[in-house]
Amino acid sequence: MDDKNFLSWIHARLCLVHGEDELVDYMHRLRCIVVATPAGQRTPNDGRGGNSHADLAKKIGTSCPG
Repeated sequence: MDDKNFLSWIHARLCLVHGEDELVDYMHRLRCIVVATPAGQRTPNDGRGGNSHADLAKKIGTSCPG
């Protein structure tokens, strides 16, 4: 699955499984990211993001919410 389709799947899952409101700001932002993602782009699933959000936050220099 390419990145655009994966992000679209995440969007659908947030709405349909987790009940997120499509009108909140972060869902608008996610849709903008989906549209801006180049067609056919495939990011390798090789573990570079770590095993948790805390790992990811360290790698990208942000804090872990909650």
